[in-house]
Amino acid sequence: MARTDRQQQGILRVQQRDNVLPCIDRGENTVEKIITLWAPKSENPTEAYVRFICTKTGIKRNRPLSIYERRLIVAIIVAMTAFECRRYYPPISYVEAGYDLAVTE
Repeated sequence: MARTDRQQQGILRVQQRDNVLPCIDRGENTVEKIITLWAPKSENPTEAYVRFICTKTGIKRNRPLSIYERRLIVAIIVAMTAFECRRYYPPISYVEAGYDLAVTE
């Protein structure tokens, strides 16, 4: 069964609300720190994951991020989804809607 736009936005909201935004809020606010928590070396190719995110987004691995940098957070979520889902890139509008829902909760 195909997911609706609303379902997709909800999934991406949860990913941001439960994973990326809390990391940044806690001070784990770089691509390297987020990915190391999300995908620890004991379970994942963490270094390859960090390089993938940085290459796709243009964000340096140790650049501090703010939860209010919508464009950068959206870019990270798109790249994370692509890495996790074998290069599936969700529509930017879904990720933006998910971000907007996550930051207003």
